[in-house]
Amino acid sequence: MKITTICIAVLLITALISCKKSNNEQTIEQFDEDAIQDYIKQNGLTAMKKDTSGGDTAGVYYQILTPGTGKVMDYPDKINYTYQFAAFDGSYVTTDTIANHANTYVGYLSPKGLEHGIKNILRRKGGRIRMLIPSHLAYGTNGVSSGTTRLNGNQCLDYIVSVVDNQASYDDISIKNYIKTYNLSGFTKTASGLYYKVTKAGTGTSAVTINSVVGVQYTGYLFNQTVFDSANTSDGTAGLTTSMYNVIAGWQEGLPKITTGGKIILLIPSGRAYGDSANSGIPAFSCLRFDINLISITN
Repeated sequence: MKITTICIAVLLITALISCKKSNNEQTIEQFDEDAIQDYIKQNGLTAMKKDTSGGDTAGVYYQILTPGTGKVMDYPDKINYTYQFAAFDGSYVTTDTIANHANTYVGYLSPKGLEHGIKNILRRKGGRIRMLIPSHLAYGTNGVSSGTTRLNGNQCLDYIVSVVDNQASYDDISIKNYIKTYNLSGFTKTASGLYYKVTKAGTGTSAVTINSVVGVQYTGYLFNQTVFDSANTSDGTAGLTTSMYNVIAGWQEGLPKITTGGKIILLIPSGRAYGDSANSGIPAFSCLRFDINLISITN
């Protein structure tokens, strides 16, 4: 009887300890909330609001930097957006919004907190938002790898996103900012939004047409000065020979402005380049710079 009483007492004590332990354990939502509150305090982010767009809270905090005025976005809508984000611990930071261009459906946005913020908080195209995304709506306990860089697990994210409304207007602003940033001058804008500057007059008499085959040397740049492609030679011969049918619209419009031996710089809006498609190191909806030396024309 005494042994039975002792066993029951031990079981009761064990149960009480287990209950106490369970009550003191943090859920991932509580862990994230504490992390976000600390981050807000440490960085003076007093304008951050807690999201309650669903009638409850998903744990996202946000600040609308620029209200959107365009179309309301829903899951089937395809959007162009730029982004930058950092892990709270500073171990992962991506800030270059020239490289960080993306084009996808709202319903395919990742991580989940980004989808939630764009659809339910920002809501309209043309807007810009800063969000603090809890880890359970980011990349969870496993984190994620990107090339040689890894985002650790259980990391909340500081995310800034801009959703493009009018692509042509966005491209024109991007080109003007590029010209200003790199102190360029002497460019002419065409009706299509192409900017060009003839840097060397050609000596040839034949004009480039859509039916021409051209031999060129060239270098292609993103607007962060990254070279994504080139075809240059040391002996002055063409690095590329191609039909004008096979080049992007910006080349089709720009090359006829010079003749053989001429050189031209083209600042091409994304709609006259590769549009919304990423292409061989070129992010979606990228404006591009090409420095071109026209070596030969065959009509």
